[in-house]
Formats: sequence, C-alpha cells, structure tokens
Amino acid sequence: MRYLNLNNNKIEEIKDICKLKRLIELNLSNNKINKIPKTILGLKKIEKLYLSNNKIKEIPKALFQKGIYVKAENNLFKVPKNKSKLVSFHELVDLVRNNEVNESDEKIIDNLLDAHRDWRICYRYVNEFFDDLEDKVNRELTKKSLELLMKKYWDINYLWELESLTSLLDIFNFTDAVNLREMLYKLVNKLRK
Repeated sequence: MRYLNLNNNKIEEIKDICKLKRLIELNLSNNKINKIPKTILGLKKIEKLYLSNNKIKEIPKALFQKGIYVKAENNLFKVPKNKSKLVSFHELVDLVRNNEVNESDEKIIDNLLDAHRDWRICYRYVNEFFDDLEDKVNRELTKKSLELLMKKYWDINYLWELESLTSLLDIFNFTDAVNLREMLYKLVNKLRK
C-alpha cells in the first residue's frame, strides 16, 4: 500500500502505522488525534502527511528534518498571548479585497501568502507561522535572522523552505519595519480601520 486515506474516521490514536513500509502518502485529517507518535518516523518512504483538523499540539521536528511535506491546519499549536493581534490568512485576503491597498502593501501581502503556501506546514493564523519561524531562529524575524535561517536550509531537501524564506525576505523591500511581526501589525491595523 502506497497511499492511505483515513480522513474523517474519528481516529484518536495512531497505532501500528510503521508496518506500512511502502507508504508514500498518509491522510489523517479530520480526526481526533492529539499526538503524533515517533513510530511514524519508521515510515521510510513517506513523503506527504496530512494532519489538518485534529487536536495535535506539537509535530515532531524530525518529520521536517526528513523532508516530509506536512499539512496540519486547524490544530492546537501555540498562538500568541495577545489575541487581539491575531490575523488569519483568510482575513488577510479579505482585508485586501475589501480595502484599497497601495502597491507596496499588496506586494507585502502577496509575498506573505506565497511564503505561507511554500512552507511545509499550513497555519490558520499568520502569527502561528511567525511563531514557528521565530522558534527556528530563536529571535525576532528580521532580515538578518531570515538570511541566517536560509543558510541553515541551504540543501536540496529544503527547496520549499528556501522559496518561502525568499518571499519573506522580499517583504523588506516594501516596508521600513525592522521585523515581520511589526510589519504585520502595522499593516493589519491600517487595513482594519
């Protein structure tokens, strides 16, 4: 078996999955899974893992180190403490549609959406995406920290991450903000008025 779709099956726990040695793609979306067992790393040929709409709090970093594409929208990942500053990617698109946006802001938003699309995990909120990146660089998302992260990902197994980081770095050509979170807050506050 190479493809397994267990979408919408009320699964709470993943068991004995490592026995499927030839599995390339696994869809576990829309279940009740709260933890990804390390045994899933035993799937030597796995390339794509779909985990959206579960109760997952954390995804093992080893999955990404193996170069596995993981889509995990609408789970229980950490979100910033200041919820008033949360903005979903869908809201960002709506804000652009419903407001007159200058060319620079439009390019910022396009680059941000491109960066999110190319990242291995899909997030509901832009802040969650930024949290993930900040965890990887251990600091705020400045041009310099993103350039350092790019060097870390400079490998053929991380082409999507490199594409994503390139889009994020391009944002600094259209803003005077020092870091991406500052840029996001300024932009969203301007568009929400």
